Amino acid sequence: MGIENLDIKNYKEIVDNATQLVAGKPSKHRQAQKARIKAILNGGADGMKALLGNKMETSDVDLLPAPNMLQSGIDRLAQKISGVPQVRVDIMNHNTSDRAKVRAERLERIVTSYDEKQNLNLQLAQAARWLPGYGFVAWVMSTKVDKNGFVYPSAELRDPFDTFPGNYGPDQQPRELAVVRRIPRYKLSQIYPEFAEEILNKDEDETNKGSTAPAYPFGTFDTKTTSDWEDNTSQGVKIIEYYDQGGTYVVFPEKAMIIDFIPNVLSTPPFVFVKKMSFDQLKGQYDHVIGLMAMMAKINIMSAIAMEDSVFTETNISGELESGQYRKGRFAINYLAPGTQVSKPQNNVPYQLFQQVDRLERQ
Repeated sequence: MGIENLDIKNYKEIVDNATQLVAGKPSKHRQAQKARIKAILNGGADGMKALLGNKMETSDVDLLPAPNMLQSGIDRLAQKISGVPQVRVDIMNHNTSDRAKVRAERLERIVTSYDEKQNLNLQLAQAARWLPGYGFVAWVMSTKVDKNGFVYPSAELRDPFDTFPGNYGPDQQPRELAVVRRIPRYKLSQIYPEFAEEILNKDEDETNKGSTAPAYPFGTFDTKTTSDWEDNTSQGVKIIEYYDQGGTYVVFPEKAMIIDFIPNVLSTPPFVFVKKMSFDQLKGQYDHVIGLMAMMAKINIMSAIAMEDSVFTETNISGELESGQYRKGRFAINYLAPGTQVSKPQNNVPYQLFQQVDRLERQ
């Protein structure tokens, strides 16, 4: 089945299914939590806003004394779980013949070569950070051609922030998947040169102008809510990848067209959904410590303020000042009348704050 045989009904069905996965109530709730996790782990002004609220002033947010504890924790955990597992192929039917052993060893070498060909060690290093943070990752299965023209299987990692799985079902494995990706326009035209004219011809005023195709469905899922993981230029166009048992559909919503269809030759859907084991809801490793980290950030900032206030504590003067305006700071000199009493209030708040920070870190 080629893409030339896919009419507008097929396009509408694909877009409708993808819209249900992206715009559904569970997806919106989880997407808000993923956005918060992403902001905190990336740090900076957005991370501080995610912890302390959007109303905080961000002009000097990078100078706030709030270390990113989540980033430190997720890096250490990722270093433990990101290794490539050793491939092991068991001998079928417990056959101990030399032929069966040689066949198993050959399969091990083939699978190991596939893993090395697609840099699985680098993919697992990234997945080991996404899995604790978002709670799941997804690999999509496809084929590639080497320089000698031989076809080999390939697994490509997708950013969980832009990945929307379907119904988990009783076995907790979705049967459909939608991925909203942003790819630079020139790169997309290189991947699909047969549609280069449509891809490079950007619609300036109206989307789908002069087309009978349905309108672009992801109006609320704008550029600000998508990830820039693939498109570091922040000028990419949006495409939708939809995976189900039938195959992989690549949709270009700006022109309301299907630009690729890859039939599925597997007995399962063409993707692998890996999730963190949870009790009843899909949660990341650090979903429940965001509030604790927010409290740590607040107390760190308060302790720094208290330290400054304790150094420059206000002075109480009981008497008459002869030198005019009272001067503050280092090397300041003030002349007081005889019999004037000067006192400085005792302030031990910083030490109490340090003890509280120690308690939070132990928790």
